[in-house]
Amino acid sequence: MPDSDEVFVRVCARSSLRMLGRVDPYGDLVLTAVEMPQLVAELDQELAATVTTEEREVLSAVRRLAERCSMDPSTQLHLQGD
Repeated sequence: MPDSDEVFVRVCARSSLRMLGRVDPYGDLVLTAVEMPQLVAELDQELAATVTTEEREVLSAVRRLAERCSMDPSTQLHLQGD
């Protein structure tokens, strides 16, 4: 999913959560299905604190992808930086 306004990157940059803190705006991060429960939990925490519609939409979209990935152990979630 494209994030041309770098909303997800901004949320991750300010996050103190372990997995979201690993997101690099210039590098790639590959997460396995095993890591999805933690990612979903961290996205839920950020969603609870988010007040803007733009951030809520992007975080919800990433969460949906993470949920899909968690259901199939052969999948990975690729976060690609610039």
